[in-house]
Amino acid sequence: FHAKLGSLHQTKKPDAPVVKRPIKNKKTLIAFGAIVLFILIIAGVVIYSSGHGSNSSDVNDTAAVAPKENKVYGHTQANTGDLLATNNGENIYFTPSEWQEVPDKSDYNKLGVVVNDAWVNDSIGGCAPFYIALEDKFNGMDVTWYEAVNPFGKDILPTEGQCLTMAKNRTKINEAMRAFGGSVMNYRYWGVGDSIDGFFVDMSNGGVYGISKGDSNRVRAVAPIAESAKSLTEVGGYAIPG
Repeated sequence: FHAKLGSLHQTKKPDAPVVKRPIKNKKTLIAFGAIVLFILIIAGVVIYSSGHGSNSSDVNDTAAVAPKENKVYGHTQANTGDLLATNNGENIYFTPSEWQEVPDKSDYNKLGVVVNDAWVNDSIGGCAPFYIALEDKFNGMDVTWYEAVNPFGKDILPTEGQCLTMAKNRTKINEAMRAFGGSVMNYRYWGVGDSIDGFFVDMSNGGVYGISKGDSNRVRAVAPIAESAKSLTEVGGYAIPG
């Protein structure tokens, strides 16, 4: 038995050594690591760009609210067919196209349409620049001469020279009335008259005629163009436009 046991002991093979096998997918791991590194780099660039993009937006927002240079609208020379308006006490004149360019028309007080025609005729002579209100008095109703001057005075009525100038320029005047939101003058309008008789200008045919003060016509106020808006607001103690 002992001999057999010894025989078995002698024939027992030693344990096999542990062999570490090389990694077959080394290239795959390297490629995977490169991809991960690339993704991290891209993520960092995106985060950095987004942070700086907000700063750029802030700069753009600041530039957007920067004050713009004030643009001057209108002109300073009164021409027939212009709109006379005031802003901060100053007279400003507008052609229809210039008026359309004004972004905030509430900044201006519209007074009326300009008539600036120095020559009337040989008998009357010259006529100083004046303006015509955009709307009739008395809501466009016909009234007698006495009714016309009772609440306002006769100075709102055009003189003979002004009536002739209105008749001569009636086409330009009515084009301007349309352009600036006024009422077209296609009717008979009282003139100032004299101590006995009155006269009117017919803006439909361009005539100026004498008439009894008891007859009825429309009333459209006129006023001279003064150098400052302050003197335009009142003439003889009453308001001119309207």
